[in-house]
Amino acid sequence: MMRLRLLHFSDLHLAVRYKRLRPSVCKPEILEEIARLAYFWRNNIDGILISGDIADFGRQNDIERAKEFTFSPPHLTSKKPWLNLHNRPTLQACNKPIILIPGNHDRFANQFFAPSIHMFNTIFSIAWSADLNGVQSTFLPNDSIRSLAIICADFCLEQIGDCSIPGGHLGQGMVYDNRLKELISQTEKITNSNPSTAVIWMVHFAPKIEDHFRQLKCKHLKLLDSHRLIKEAKDLNVRHIFCGHTHYRTYYNAGDSSNVCWIHCGGTSTCHRKKDGFESSIHIRDIEINGRSIERVRSLPFTWDSEYRRFSIPEVQKNKKMGL
Repeated sequence: MMRLRLLHFSDLHLAVRYKRLRPSVCKPEILEEIARLAYFWRNNIDGILISGDIADFGRQNDIERAKEFTFSPPHLTSKKPWLNLHNRPTLQACNKPIILIPGNHDRFANQFFAPSIHMFNTIFSIAWSADLNGVQSTFLPNDSIRSLAIICADFCLEQIGDCSIPGGHLGQGMVYDNRLKELISQTEKITNSNPSTAVIWMVHFAPKIEDHFRQLKCKHLKLLDSHRLIKEAKDLNVRHIFCGHTHYRTYYNAGDSSNVCWIHCGGTSTCHRKKDGFESSIHIRDIEINGRSIERVRSLPFTWDSEYRRFSIPEVQKNKKMGL
């Protein structure tokens, strides 16, 4: 039995400047706390997952700020080694693999929020390839010991007209044929050539969330044609999908009682607005692997506490046996 532990968070919405019309934005003190915790947990985790909306807008300055947080080198002689040379937080002090995927905000190209792949793909070329049809795979704990494959698929809209309702391009995604075929191809290639490797998918948009949380008014947030994604996941025996997007931390079955497909939503990690019904959260995902099968994914959420300015474990979770 192999056990891997991952730090998972989503929807950072990093920006150089924020407009007054965007009250739900990244809080700098929360961002630094994430970097600090990643540094202190570096010997207890095997990697970091970021499931999209790293930047608040797809303009160059915001994408570069997002890259600085994820990949800038730490200030090794600083009393706070999770800061870089500009005294801003960086995940690189953790010295663990960072697996990420773009979200719809990372693709916003102009004042009309038209989607574009150019800026993110160019600036994040160190972590996201433009040559794999929107899908790429990473092995954990490393390429020589391939116990787990995280396969990421970018289902952001290619153009405004692909949405299903007016204004839907602001928050909808779509399961495009070419990207789904590539996701299937990479999954089959990995499972056929690595008989002891388990597979998890990561996408930005939560599939079939509209079927489970109607109160969220998900029309503007849905992944179009997500039933196709879930069907292929079940056919390929992929039982767990990590995502973000809605800013709600939740967990549900997008399959059925006989053929489950668990959806793990990361919520938002830095855009704390308790009055809206969501709070900033990060997650430890504890994954138990038995050959090609994932026996269990246990999740421990840490929620932002504004009074103490730190992440803490909700009371309901404190008795669970997952120590750090």
